[in-house]
Amino acid sequence: MVKKKVIMSAESDGNDEKFTGGEELAIRMMISRNRMARQEAEGNREYVPFDVAVKWARKLKLWRTKEEWDDWIRQNKETFPYIPPDPEDYYKNRGVWLGWSFWTGESGDEEHS
Repeated sequence: MVKKKVIMSAESDGNDEKFTGGEELAIRMMISRNRMARQEAEGNREYVPFDVAVKWARKLKLWRTKEEWDDWIRQNKETFPYIPPDPEDYYKNRGVWLGWSFWTGESGDEEHS
């Protein structure tokens, strides 16, 4: 049996072959939600790491543009509190934002998805 290494850090090493989504995505989201609940209780809110958020966004395939995202997040912000309502601002401030086409998977850059 081959075991896959799960990267649990906020920083992606660029090798997304180690992260397959599915069960790993669910585990990483659960860990991130627990961490964020603690941070929020301490008044120090952060969201899931960029690589996890991108996988989540691409898996849902509910939007293709920033405008579609804005419409969707207005109605669903409370349902997904671990995803930043303005991912561009949040992740750009952390130096990892790669643009809306990358976020949605419309960039054609599928080796990162």
